[in-house]
Amino acid sequence: MTICLAAICSFKPDSGEEAIVFCTDHMLTMGAGNNELGGFEQSIEKFKVLGPGKVCLLSGNPLLANQLYAYPYADMGIERMAEQIYKNMVQARKEKVERQLGLRGLTLSDAKQMLNGEIKNPHAAQLMDMYQNYSIQTSVLLLGFCNKKEARIFSINESGFEDHRDINFSAIGSGAMQALNSMLFQRHSKKDPLAQTIYAVYKAKKNSEVCSGVGKETDLMVLVNSGSQQIFKINDEKMAMLEKIFEEEISLGKEHKDLTSIIGGDENAPRI
Repeated sequence: MTICLAAICSFKPDSGEEAIVFCTDHMLTMGAGNNELGGFEQSIEKFKVLGPGKVCLLSGNPLLANQLYAYPYADMGIERMAEQIYKNMVQARKEKVERQLGLRGLTLSDAKQMLNGEIKNPHAAQLMDMYQNYSIQTSVLLLGFCNKKEARIFSINESGFEDHRDINFSAIGSGAMQALNSMLFQRHSKKDPLAQTIYAVYKAKKNSEVCSGVGKETDLMVLVNSGSQQIFKINDEKMAMLEKIFEEEISLGKEHKDLTSIIGGDENAPRI
């Protein structure tokens, strides 16, 4: 129940260096399903730096972060990092399934054996459904560079991981669909300049706020792979400027002076 969004863009066109603009909200949702207690805006960061030019954004259970990131990632290539985080997710799921089975006096071996036979007991069928379909309901966006210039975005969950470089951006969380649609409508490209991409990502985040579980507070940052500082946060003053531009864009269409000419002017407006 959140939004994590990242987009690749041009940083230094002359040298071909790229950057990644990324953002998250601050919403923390407690509980799940019928036990959900609601969402709360918290002063927590939903991103973690795993090494020089490498950042992870997490949607789902924040208590899994330490387990998913428990590895010496600093000197690892971005593709190997994605694979390792995926393996950690699979292990996290396995441990949680084992714990659920253990509460009923069963092991993974017992569950596998039951699956190979005919299941007539409805309680056993329900248990096997849990075993097969259990999800840790957590996803990660891994951001980084495969060399000094080429930016990469990987989405990772317990089912696998994907490289989103060819489509230029990705998002996870309950607001992901709205954010992705916004980026698609804006026709974002990795060749777009940094300033334009900052606004595109900000706009996508704002549009995602209509979705359940997406908070209004925003961390908006830029990741680069050169220089002594590699993460730049958009400060409150610049965020206010982005908000002003966003509001002006919304009102521009509704209040455009040429709108009345579409129906021939006010005096010739069709009557219903």
